[in-house]
Amino acid sequence: MSAMSPRWDRDCLVLGIEIVSDRQKRTPFSLLLQAGPTLDRIDYQNGLVGRCMRDVLGFSPPLIIGEKKVDEIADRTETSLKQLKKVLLKSSGSCAFAPPPHHAAVGQN
Repeated sequence: MSAMSPRWDRDCLVLGIEIVSDRQKRTPFSLLLQAGPTLDRIDYQNGLVGRCMRDVLGFSPPLIIGEKKVDEIADRTETSLKQLKKVLLKSSGSCAFAPPPHHAAVGQN
């Protein structure tokens, strides 16, 4: 699974998570697994609202967001990714992805 990649845009903060079965080869999951929509549902259950674009989940928090809230989003996202891994393992019998590194630095890119 790809690492979270926050970047500053002129008018907004954008965070995207691409869900892939093999991080190095960027191999997507089978469409039958519905990895992106499943993560979207899990995120929502964990109090997160994002945009599911096939197997990419996007977040656009306001620019006035504080560091504490960014950490909360990262913690909830990490929890969601761990839950997704369990669901995909049940569905497919194998799952090669690893959760992204914890708490990517905001505004570093």
